[in-house]
Amino acid sequence: MDPKNLTKKIFVALALGLLFGCGAKNGAANDTSADGAIKTPATVEQAAKVLDLSTFPLMDGAKSAESRHVANLSYVAPGDAKKALEFNRKAFTSQGWKELPNGSITDDSASAMFARDGFVVALSVIPFEKNGVSVRLQNLGNVKPGKLPVPPGAKPVYVGDPTAMYTTDTAVAATADAIRNAFIAQGWVPYGRAGDSDYFKQNAILATATVSSAPAQGGKTMIQYSNQLISSDIPAPQGVDDLRYIDEPPELTFATAKQDAVVAFYRTALAALGWKPTMDKMVDVDEKPTMIFRNPAKEMITLSVPYNYGGGKLGVSVRFQSAAEIAE
Repeated sequence: MDPKNLTKKIFVALALGLLFGCGAKNGAANDTSADGAIKTPATVEQAAKVLDLSTFPLMDGAKSAESRHVANLSYVAPGDAKKALEFNRKAFTSQGWKELPNGSITDDSASAMFARDGFVVALSVIPFEKNGVSVRLQNLGNVKPGKLPVPPGAKPVYVGDPTAMYTTDTAVAATADAIRNAFIAQGWVPYGRAGDSDYFKQNAILATATVSSAPAQGGKTMIQYSNQLISSDIPAPQGVDDLRYIDEPPELTFATAKQDAVVAFYRTALAALGWKPTMDKMVDVDEKPTMIFRNPAKEMITLSVPYNYGGGKLGVSVRFQSAAEIAE
């Protein structure tokens, strides 16, 4: 198995064992509480002021950085799980973070969570090759899963920092519809779905709501919530198919039969956020219709149509690159 995919799968397992359209940017003073914590779902800029994982210190000898963005960081380095845990523990505590009491360590792996100003960051360490480790950090954001909207009648099973789980007697489909309506009512924007999971975004917080049948719970319906910070708040047009977001690197993909409408949407939506197109129309780049947007921070968003989706629809990619990535 590819080491990168193995790292991701084990990280998700560890995080669960420690039990995962564009919002307007909020920068007003009333977004913070008396202790300085951000009261609303954080924007990328707000989160980066608390912690920017693209500049977080790396272990000595670190190499092969798989991902280095505001919201996530993964790399490999020589050493063992204990060494990696102690290095990161020191790095976090020196910046005022508090370690939460739900970590674990074995001879081969380690996991921990750190909190500050309402944010929670998850750390996982697994073996890599003979004498190394793979280190992964993910900012889970500043919205606790237990604070997300829950449909009437749902009963909590577990509510913690990385996830919240509930059961209900309501059928799966009706529960999923009730959750969708509740999220939208509280300002969350639908941001795709995959399998049993629906995704909702508000500013730079991506919430995952998974609804499934739970035979072990007597046939009840199980609800599971988790959150993560995303490294780029990419606008998403409505009425498109197969909308998906990944953060490594930050990219939104979807299918549409209306390329011109999508181009018009991004011209308008990105202009409102300070982005400007570098060309008047889509042009072929590597035989793919492409339009590039830049902002004053020298970041870049690339809108492209890299493939035919099928059924008369086109596959669309909207990818963000930071100024540091572009410089490299």
